[in-house]
Amino acid sequence: MNRKTKIAAGAVLVTLAAGVPGAIATTGADERPADQRRALPFTKSKLLFELNATARDMGVQALLDAEGWETAQIYSPDGKLLLRVRADGSIGKIGVTELFFESAEPSLDDLPKAKLFKMFPEGRYAIVGRTPEGRMIVGAAELTHDIPAAAAVVKPREGALVDRRNTVIDWKPVTRPAGIDIVGYQVIVEREDPLRVLSVDVPRWVTRVVVPPQFLQYGTDYKLEVIAIERGDNQTITESEFRTRRR
Repeated sequence: MNRKTKIAAGAVLVTLAAGVPGAIATTGADERPADQRRALPFTKSKLLFELNATARDMGVQALLDAEGWETAQIYSPDGKLLLRVRADGSIGKIGVTELFFESAEPSLDDLPKAKLFKMFPEGRYAIVGRTPEGRMIVGAAELTHDIPAAAAVVKPREGALVDRRNTVIDWKPVTRPAGIDIVGYQVIVEREDPLRVLSVDVPRWVTRVVVPPQFLQYGTDYKLEVIAIERGDNQTITESEFRTRRR
């Protein structure tokens, strides 16, 4: 994406510049009223790793949310600019609220986990933005290298033939690596053509989901994902497939 941020100077920028070396420069006193100089917050700011244990690839995802912004920048813990976003034209005039994106997901054979971790070190990533009216917006996202092990799907087995009236997704709780703090799981069942997706979020103590029969059709192939999510939002996907029986 083509991303560029202009940042209005002001007293608040001096404090932020200490955490983002070289990213912000002040230009003197701001004559606007104090309430207009005060930075607004990003209400949501996440940065996480997603590992697909079945496909053996891994990438980075991010989520930004605020009440109408025109520009946004993300800086690494050492102050390096990672991303620039700018809304132009009519979108720039009314502002963006929520933005989700994910990077490409190179194979672990091409980009091993250790190299990816070196590219994206653990720590606090600063986020700086601006509203269409010129107000500054600030936030931060904590990135960790705590990656959950893959959930072991008990049923349906890979390629299983299931009864659409009694389809249960069952998996073993994720407890590895040692010390991992799993906060929940996401189960996704998808039919490709035409696209139809069922997504269910459950807390960490739930390891079984019943698929509503109204969602499934007879004699149809479905893709299944069980995603383990740890406290820092990093997540690991286990993929599988199953097919419903004909009438």
